Amino acid sequence: MSRVHAADRGLWTNQPAGKTLERLVLCCLAHQWRLECKRRRAAVWSPMPWSRASELERPEETILSESTFPVQSICEEDLPTENDSGVRFLQSTVGHPLDIPWFGAPHDGHPFCRTLSTYTISRRTGKAQTLFDDAALWVSALTFGVLEAATHTQIPEIVLVQQGSMETGGQMVLSGTRILLLLAYWRYHAMRDTASYSQTLQYAQATVTLLERALSALDEEIGIMTSVLAPGGLIQEVKLDIVGSVALTIISLTLVARDVWHAFPKVSSSLDQVIEKKRSFYPAMIGSCRERMYRAGWCPYTLSDRLLGILGQSSLFLSSIANLPPYLRRDRGEHRNCTRSSCAFYTISDTTAYVPRHTHPACTCEFSRPPLDSVVRLLSEGQIPVVTYHERELRIVPANGRPYVAISHVWADGMGSTTEDGLPTCMVTRVAHLAQTLLPESGAFWIDALCIPANGEMRKRAIKLMAQTYRDAAKVLVIDECVCKQCSLSKPWEENLLRIATSGWLWVEFAEGPVDIEESLLGASNKGPAVPPGFEVPFTAGSGSPPPNPKSSEVPTRKLLPLVPLFGFRAKHRDFALNLSESSPEIPISTIVELLLDRTTTKAEDELPAISSLLPRQVDLDALLSIAGPDAAQRRMQAFLLQVRELSRGFALYPMPRLTLPRFAWAPRALATMAGTVHGEISHYGRGVCTKEGLLAEYFVAAFDKPVVVTDYHRLENKTEYDMFGMHVVHRTSAAASVSEPWVSMWIGSARAIPVTINALLFLNGNALNAGRHVWGAAVCGVWDDGSPTRRATENGNVEGRPRRLTYIAPCMVLNDTSVKRLLTFEDKESWPRIGPPSRSWVLLR
Repeated sequence: MSRVHAADRGLWTNQPAGKTLERLVLCCLAHQWRLECKRRRAAVWSPMPWSRASELERPEETILSESTFPVQSICEEDLPTENDSGVRFLQSTVGHPLDIPWFGAPHDGHPFCRTLSTYTISRRTGKAQTLFDDAALWVSALTFGVLEAATHTQIPEIVLVQQGSMETGGQMVLSGTRILLLLAYWRYHAMRDTASYSQTLQYAQATVTLLERALSALDEEIGIMTSVLAPGGLIQEVKLDIVGSVALTIISLTLVARDVWHAFPKVSSSLDQVIEKKRSFYPAMIGSCRERMYRAGWCPYTLSDRLLGILGQSSLFLSSIANLPPYLRRDRGEHRNCTRSSCAFYTISDTTAYVPRHTHPACTCEFSRPPLDSVVRLLSEGQIPVVTYHERELRIVPANGRPYVAISHVWADGMGSTTEDGLPTCMVTRVAHLAQTLLPESGAFWIDALCIPANGEMRKRAIKLMAQTYRDAAKVLVIDECVCKQCSLSKPWEENLLRIATSGWLWVEFAEGPVDIEESLLGASNKGPAVPPGFEVPFTAGSGSPPPNPKSSEVPTRKLLPLVPLFGFRAKHRDFALNLSESSPEIPISTIVELLLDRTTTKAEDELPAISSLLPRQVDLDALLSIAGPDAAQRRMQAFLLQVRELSRGFALYPMPRLTLPRFAWAPRALATMAGTVHGEISHYGRGVCTKEGLLAEYFVAAFDKPVVVTDYHRLENKTEYDMFGMHVVHRTSAAASVSEPWVSMWIGSARAIPVTINALLFLNGNALNAGRHVWGAAVCGVWDDGSPTRRATENGNVEGRPRRLTYIAPCMVLNDTSVKRLLTFEDKESWPRIGPPSRSWVLLR
């Protein structure tokens, strides 16, 4: 112990209890003061007075000087209504700002300020400020301060501040709707401004500087040592929610400013650069929208990283979806048991307890059932049975040459059943009426609830014929409550695509061959949105919102095509049809994963049979269908992987639900639930061989100097499907090389008992642990020195030796960035495991 520490110990031990407590409090306050001083010195763009930008912005003595430009005043009565054409135009072109928490900072009663520094200084003068007061003032400066300075309008609190919804506990918020109305008000008056060219140019250039600083301040707030909100006592989730919602408001303001000053090329170009600049707060924007949608009742599985990543390309998309209400079939809690890995509502785990619904809750009509013997006879002959309905009688006829409608639906809408059980007569009447409307000459239709028997060989035959059933249909009708009730021809296709993407519908096979989705969606911009040919949806004729103008609609719709992967696939592969023949090229598994992302099937074991027409030709559907029982879904996936045999090494990476079967802990539980980060990438990772003993592949193995027991001590976050754990490791490339301290995050399945032991990490390349990178890998456990040679590739390409047998524990991410700080600061650094450089090795992953 040093002299200083010894002296301190003496002071502590020899003082009375009261003095000791006093010194403890003073030491804590001194530490907090030094930390706060460090934060303030690091601030560059913050609106607070101590930042470098505030110090350079203007001298304090000119704070209250009059503005060069006229300042308007506004009251509630001046705002346009939500149905105003200008408001609706902005909503379709710049989005809808979110509500922003309001903490009661002083705003009213102060003079108009043209800059952020004058705004904050004038409101901090003459009073003591707590850290929470500073946080509240930061929010006020980047909302009221920015809006007032940009619009040259003095805005009273009553214009924007309202009581929030019950979802937020009724706290006061800056209303996103009111902000949108204010932007529409300013746009209307700014476009009719009579100021001279030079005055307007000066005004516009000052606004560009203001907006760039405001967005840079939001970037700065994401950092730990430059945050104003965190020291004010706001937890990380609240801080990021505020940053995200404020960012959406400022970006919307920037887009409106670009529209107002489009006649000034340099100003317009500068605003484009402000908008397109890569920002640190983009993840906060996405997270803010996600959390608000969770609270509104959206399904966590629907709000995948892929979907929000596509929407995050534009604040218009992101803010628009965040303000859309979810479609709820029953109540706001229907998705309470859903996770980001699966939708419990759409997945029917106990089909024995499932009861088909009537078209109206008060209806008690009898069930209608087709003749089972007719269905069985046609299936035994290899024919497709279709249904006709006449005078309340169901008849089964062969599909041979007969036009019919194939029905696609989700069981959550109450239309699931089998031939033996049938459907309520009211539901049969409804489906028959829709089929008659589409095909007046026949009215025949196929639906699994009436045309697939419950058990036995005939059920397998019917499932094997499903691909042909949809392919041969004259029309395919999607009956999905969400699509039916939320989509409308009067709405822009951006919203229709979003509703289709977030529905429970898997996909539909287009009856008319290849579909030019791009042309279908975009070719009639001046006439309003179009429905893709061959895609029949019973759209409601609700009023809806008018389609956005052609200029603003064309590019966004193209960007949104990936929301429904099949549409994007069709647009990209115009000559490809899903009626695979022996001569048709096979679809790579990576593409199948892309098409299935964020989709789900009613029963987990039905995923592979449902997409049988897309699977590689060596897959034996009969063998898959013969697998039954409570774990049929997992054993079918295991059998499928064994039949495919050659798999991407990337299957073992990324957090996703995995099989719990022996020797297959590395394997994905379903193609549809493979992580969004795998999307489009797994095909680039090289291949391994799936065997009954596990996955045989070449990896780079970084072994620990000693086994590590992962316990609850390392737990960072609890989730339903998997929990997150983290730890530091020490990496030394060689005896003379520098040492790095990467952070390892692991996603361990919740079904796995803790503690677990790991003694190595697997990677796809040898430089994975180089500083400055963060890469995906896998945490494993195995025996290294068992006396047997390691299987490896020789120079002539042959393989010799035996593979290392490694037990798969969990996917992991290694953060090698030198800016990563110790996250478990109380952890003894000497206890961290040491790992050397990864070495190439053949392994058998189990």
